[in-house]
Amino acid sequence: MAQYYAEFDASGNILGFYNDDVWDADKIPSMVVPITEEQWKDAVSEQGKYVVQNGEFCVPTEDQRKKWLAIQHLYSTAVRMVDFVVQDDLDGKGAYIARWNLDAPKPTDEELQAALEAMQPKESDDSIEQKKTEKLRYLDKCCSQAITGTFLSSAVGEMHEYSYDLEAQINMHSLKELFTTDPALKEAKWNTRDAGVIVHTKEQFSRLWTDGMMHKIAQLDKLRFLESKLQAANSSSEIEQIKWN
Repeated sequence: MAQYYAEFDASGNILGFYNDDVWDADKIPSMVVPITEEQWKDAVSEQGKYVVQNGEFCVPTEDQRKKWLAIQHLYSTAVRMVDFVVQDDLDGKGAYIARWNLDAPKPTDEELQAALEAMQPKESDDSIEQKKTEKLRYLDKCCSQAITGTFLSSAVGEMHEYSYDLEAQINMHSLKELFTTDPALKEAKWNTRDAGVIVHTKEQFSRLWTDGMMHKIAQLDKLRFLESKLQAANSSSEIEQIKWN
């Protein structure tokens, strides 16, 4: 059965593959590590997936790759696995700089994160404004849906759910006006979403109408708050984080 080998450079990058069925022993380079046939097939089908670290043929974690990029952004001449080693013990704590051979101070996690952010392409003002416009349409739609949904009120003594769609708003306003103009009207029936039609006294309906208005005002206040956050956003990631719920 053939033994496969992976050749690597000083940074741990894979340069090529050999196996002793095809290559004579004296033709196989010295900087190689033994690998299985399955690893060879996987590495050939997905170039760049594997590296050599501490003499092992392995797949680096995403956190390791990010820290490699950040360090090489800060120190362009630094050679991975020679000038520095980033290790991930897979213990949930993330990758860290295990060895630092440069004369420069070892960067902190905060400095590495700042370097990664500096590497991201800058967005144009037009792109950000377009995304703000789209997000504002989304917020307006969510606000409208929230207002015309339902609200809770304990106007009759126990909590009930009431509709607040456009028809309900118009009818509530009309009945409120009727209570005001007709002193003889002392009570009226009103539909709930959870208990059907319930008789409301004039005072109870006044409380219900107020609860409906407070529901609407709360949604508009929420919209104004999110709009202020949207106005202050300076990047796509900040805009993306603004959600109605």
